[in-house]
Amino acid sequence: MERHNVLIDGKEAAYWTNDATSGTPVLFLHGFRGNHHGLTKVAAVFREDRRVVMPDLPGYGASEKLDVRHTFSAYSAWLEQFFKETGVRRVHLVGHSFGGTLAIVFAAQHPDRVKKVALISPVIYANTLEANLGKLYYQAARVLPWPLKRVWLTSRVADYISNLMLLKTSSINRRRQLMRSGQRNLKKLDERVVMENFLSFYSTDALGLARRITAPTAVIVGEADRIAPLGAMIDLHHRINGSRLEVLPRAGHIAPLEQPLTVGNVVKKFIES
Repeated sequence: MERHNVLIDGKEAAYWTNDATSGTPVLFLHGFRGNHHGLTKVAAVFREDRRVVMPDLPGYGASEKLDVRHTFSAYSAWLEQFFKETGVRRVHLVGHSFGGTLAIVFAAQHPDRVKKVALISPVIYANTLEANLGKLYYQAARVLPWPLKRVWLTSRVADYISNLMLLKTSSINRRRQLMRSGQRNLKKLDERVVMENFLSFYSTDALGLARRITAPTAVIVGEADRIAPLGAMIDLHHRINGSRLEVLPRAGHIAPLEQPLTVGNVVKKFIES
């Protein structure tokens, strides 16, 4: 994958592409507190078959944060500008978790830009136990002074507890590898960005927007996902006219990291169908 940089509203944004030039590009949107690296193994299934575009969203990885609040609406507007600045006209849109929710927002608001949509465990409900715990965690951060806020939001203890809920792999070595990778990202996180991102879930009607999606859509979910549970994904599937539902046996919320080849092949089969 080759790195590129582009200026959007005076802010530097980084994105990666493969060497392919044929076909409608596949644009990947990474998850909350992550960056494009989390989906590179999923995207690798396309090899030289089709162009892949993988941006770091503003405030993550190598992309500068926005001057405005980092909400789904702001990211959707940024993504439209990204299309214009990079000359991309229409894409197959693939999003995981937070990126999946953003894909719902963007596909509803810009149907002319999207040919197909693959939603990998998008977070659409804010009333699960895990979501409510997360809300308490980020609301507590809002009242802390800035030095303590960063310590709170980049806590290894909180990251460890979160990973206990997310990881489903039975391999202890693989679990440790993924946890270490996540902890390396902690130092790079911007506390304002992650706090605004998370709280934006509570002001975004993802299910209402899903009804407006007209592109062929696949909803992909892990059977053991606790963040985007199967029942919620079935509800989402019913809201999007003509969508298909793909359930990954024994997979959890971060299946793109734990089972990248499985997820990648499901995405590719859908896009190439």
